[in-house]
Amino acid sequence: AADAPAIDGTTTPLLQSSPPKACPMVDVSDPANLALVTALMAPAKDVVVFATTERRLEFLANVIYNLADVGVTSIITVGRHRRSCEAAAEQYPDAVKCCVYTSYLDRHEGVRAWGVSDGHIFVLWLMRYKVVHDVLKRGFSVLISDSDMWYDRDPFPVLRGELLGHHTVVANTEGALFPSMNGGLQYFRQDLPGGGSDHLLTLFNDHVTNLVTNPPERCLSGNTFTAPLMDQDILRDAAESAVAGAPLWYSLTHDPCRFPSWEAREASRLALKGAHPETQWTATGVILKRPFASHPEIEKHARDMNESEERFVRMKVPGLEAWDNITIVQAPKWMFANHGDTAGWMALHPRPGIVLHCMSQNQGIKPRMLRAYGMWHWDKLGIGGGFRAQTGRFLSLANADMRFNTRADFVRQVSRLAALAALSQRPPGL
Repeated sequence: AADAPAIDGTTTPLLQSSPPKACPMVDVSDPANLALVTALMAPAKDVVVFATTERRLEFLANVIYNLADVGVTSIITVGRHRRSCEAAAEQYPDAVKCCVYTSYLDRHEGVRAWGVSDGHIFVLWLMRYKVVHDVLKRGFSVLISDSDMWYDRDPFPVLRGELLGHHTVVANTEGALFPSMNGGLQYFRQDLPGGGSDHLLTLFNDHVTNLVTNPPERCLSGNTFTAPLMDQDILRDAAESAVAGAPLWYSLTHDPCRFPSWEAREASRLALKGAHPETQWTATGVILKRPFASHPEIEKHARDMNESEERFVRMKVPGLEAWDNITIVQAPKWMFANHGDTAGWMALHPRPGIVLHCMSQNQGIKPRMLRAYGMWHWDKLGIGGGFRAQTGRFLSLANADMRFNTRADFVRQVSRLAALAALSQRPPGL
């Protein structure tokens, strides 16, 4: 990628890009195929796992180019179908070099019974978590990642380092309360005592098996409901269950449709959670300071992007319940940040965060974020698809590219605009 423009007009040089590791396009529900693919990831200790459909390939290519720039090359992409991998290989052959697929849950009657169609994104996300667990059982630690991400540096030295490396799971979270885990960005450590990651993912996948092999639960109306098959809700419930040492599958038992009112639902849920007070983050008083320098204005004003208090929970692994070091830690925002956490600070250089998740319910805003913050591989992807010029009341970074003579000029200007917005604590119009 081209060097990233900084607020002062200088550039931040990137590492020499290394090509991602290649693997055959195979069905990894076959253990022999899985063994072949994972062997090709060695000698790395860590693997990044993505998932994709044919519609998400541009995001995927962008983040794989990005990871290659920071030296991360052990990457496995799970395609929804073989044709998803074939499309990726055809469109982005220098990026998507290891794409696999799985027959796990494909055209599964137990999934359909919940009202989840074969093409529903929930199916792909559940496939991804199954592959993540299988890769972990082959001896790798796994970073599960959505494709709407930016990696400002190699995340693994810090994930394995002094500040975070003694925790079993490093969790990207969306709120202050436990678990609030985001299903699209989690780090599962394999090579720590206690098997905590394996236990958590076993709870996850065993619960999925239970859901699809038994008749679906029903709403008060008698209708089925799909929420129990969402990976993020299952992950959060698995974390609750692992910490409590008891089954706490709120997404199944406490869907709002199963109660006459929200108040009745919350009263029931809080009563159950109150029986397990350990299912709350524990603050240790230890301050986790960002282990690298950033822009001076960030050092002065950005608070959570500079440091945060360590907060974790302990999992109860069968037979090891007395152990106190099988933990899930809430990732500091300088480690894993969602777009809403950063208040625009990621536009400044040096950036204060290692990973930025451009999460939003508005899918159209994600490519705008990446382009506005200088996180887009213009040299390889150009302007990108689905990028329309529109006229409205507010300046839109989505159509600003149409108003500059060169891409470099556009990137420089929007980067400065985003940085100015961050410094003035006013968001740019997207």
